[in-house]
Order: sequence, then structure tokens, then C-alpha cells
Amino acid sequence: MGIFRAVYLWLRRNFVQDIMFRVSDAHLEYVLKQFEKGRTCTKTTLEIGLMFETKQDWLSAKLEEMEIKLREGDITEEKFEEFKEFRHQTLDKMVIYPWERFNLDTYKSFTHLLSLYVVLFGKIIVSYSHLSCYFFMYLSTIHNGGVIYMVYPALLFGVALLEEDRPGKNFWFFVVFYTCVVLFLQFTA
Repeated sequence: MGIFRAVYLWLRRNFVQDIMFRVSDAHLEYVLKQFEKGRTCTKTTLEIGLMFETKQDWLSAKLEEMEIKLREGDITEEKFEEFKEFRHQTLDKMVIYPWERFNLDTYKSFTHLLSLYVVLFGKIIVSYSHLSCYFFMYLSTIHNGGVIYMVYPALLFGVALLEEDRPGKNFWFFVVFYTCVVLFLQFTA
């Protein structure tokens, strides 16, 4: 199962634009605060849960180690109390928001992982929906061919593909409006 989780995380991290799939306004505000701090990569619930469990395990193991050192006389009672306070403060700081709650055992079952993959591929398709629009604009130009359809390749190569990110709202409004005009002219003439 380890390889399937790793592939899932890699696909999710590299091919899904997570900002499109936020759960609540509080979650979106949290993401915006993270962006303001300079953190541009959001973590999945699986990653957050694994980090949370790893930190808890490390702190528990370190506490046991400190208890052994205290019994052997390698550290003082004061030092041990300082570590317990540090551990307590660290655990208090490790907040799991409502949208980050999960059960790690569910990620171990094959059926749950399969359902996660189905959802993941759906999110990948939605994240790159603009590419399908470009494809259909190009296909429309090839299929219909004419002066009126030459606007699509101009938009495609002149605007959409030269922009660093996705084209803005005005670009898509123009494409929809122009398509409506073309359809109107095509079926009324």
C-alpha cells in the first residue's frame, strides 16, 4: 500500500490545483493566510495526518528516553520538567482543523484508496479543463474552416497559450460571447 499512497500524494501534489477544491470559507481563509506567509503549497489531509502522527510518536519516544535518562541520573529533574513543558506546548500548537480530520486506517484499505484515485482523477480533469476548451476551439476551427472561425486560433495562440497562468475571466466571457454570435450567425443565415 505504501507505493499507492506515495503515487496518490505525488499526483495530488503535482496535478491538482487544490485552491479549486476548498471545503469552507474558514479553510479558504486559512489557505490565504498560508499564502501570505509565503507558503504556496497546501498539504493534503493524508500528509497533515502523517506529520501529526510522526510528531506525536517522536515526542512520546523522546519522553520515554528522557524518563530513562532521569532514572539513570543522566539529567536533572529540572531538565525533565522543561522537556515535559516543551512537549505539552508542542502538542497544544499542533492544531487539526475540521477540514483536516481523517482516519489513517482508512488510507490503508484498498477500496478507500481506489475511491480516492477516482476522485483524484476527477479533480485532475477539472483542474485542467481549460485544455479541453482549447482542444475544442481548435477542433471547431479545423472542422468548420472559414474566416469567421479564424478568431479561435488567434485567441488560442495569441492569448491563451502565451499567458503564464490561465486566461482571465474577460477572456472566457469573450470566448462564450463570440461562440454565441457565431452560432447565431450560422443558424440564422
